[in-house]
Amino acid sequence: MTFRHRLAVLTLVLGSVLVVSCDKSAGPIVRGPSDATPFRLEIVAPPSIEPGASVQLRANVVRTGGAVENVTDQVQWSSTDTRVLQVTAAGMATGVERGEVHVRVIYQQARTTSVPLMVVPTGTFRLGGRVTENGFPVPGVTLTVVDGVGQGLTAATNGNGTYLMYGVAGQVRIVATKPGYQDRIETVAVGEHRSLDIEMVFSGRRLDLSGTYALSLEVSGCDGKLPEGARHRAYEAAVQQNGQQLSVRLGGGDFIVVENRGDRFKGSIRPDDLVVFQIGEDFFTYYYYYTTPNPAFVERLTDTESLVVIGTVTAKGSPAAISGTLIGTIGLVARTGPPFWPFSVLCHSDEHRFEMRRK
Repeated sequence: MTFRHRLAVLTLVLGSVLVVSCDKSAGPIVRGPSDATPFRLEIVAPPSIEPGASVQLRANVVRTGGAVENVTDQVQWSSTDTRVLQVTAAGMATGVERGEVHVRVIYQQARTTSVPLMVVPTGTFRLGGRVTENGFPVPGVTLTVVDGVGQGLTAATNGNGTYLMYGVAGQVRIVATKPGYQDRIETVAVGEHRSLDIEMVFSGRRLDLSGTYALSLEVSGCDGKLPEGARHRAYEAAVQQNGQQLSVRLGGGDFIVVENRGDRFKGSIRPDDLVVFQIGEDFFTYYYYYTTPNPAFVERLTDTESLVVIGTVTAKGSPAAISGTLIGTIGLVARTGPPFWPFSVLCHSDEHRFEMRRK
């Protein structure tokens, strides 16, 4: 073999080795520092937008090193209420009507973030607050702006007595009205988003529910889950009334009272004679219903077992009785001291029967 031939063969072999080596080195791709570093997702948006106006929103990935990458066209956009604000797939937001939403983005099917965005005319603000009577919420109150920027706007209180109105500014006058209550007029200066709480005065007929009652509680639904002795319970109940506020003290059972809880609960009566009692609070996980360590209603049934009642009673009041349903949990706990959870057996239902008949 000549020198030229040996050189050609050597060159071919070395080239093959180099090719193989290159192929092997092209294994898992190692991302550069800008891709590998942790990041946060942010939305760039104005705090508010006018009804009928459109604005381009932007989504950014911000690396820990400070590098910013525009990913507006790589995220999924959404609005929590499209009646107020709509967002296109490209991040173009359009105000529809006055209100407030959260704009949300999802990046790479995993990372998500959101920002609040208000729809109001330029130079105007949000006014909200709570309407109460003696500290208790008053639902169904109509609030109307009768003078100032935003004149003609109306809002109504929800079940918690709260309201929100969008698009007021400067010195405004508001009238709060509800049948059975005195009209309330408030004047407020609005130069920013702010709150205004209003106290109403009841002027109508209010049912007097104070007195002593025989209380019967019957489990509905969950057939067979609770023993018969726990499905039908009878007690005495003493009701005290202060305006719309009701306080109930139980008797006729072996109640376990810890830190002034266990044999009492509170509620309110509304102008339409609707009575609402709140009996403690409960929390649900995938496996259990949990309650607070010291429930509002807990009775010792045996030396080792207690009955716990939790939920909301909605009932109709009359001079003779308070009759309705308990939406909540009636269950047994295998202990007679706190904490009164987890339940060993329970029945959660919207139809537990609740009745208090005046003695």
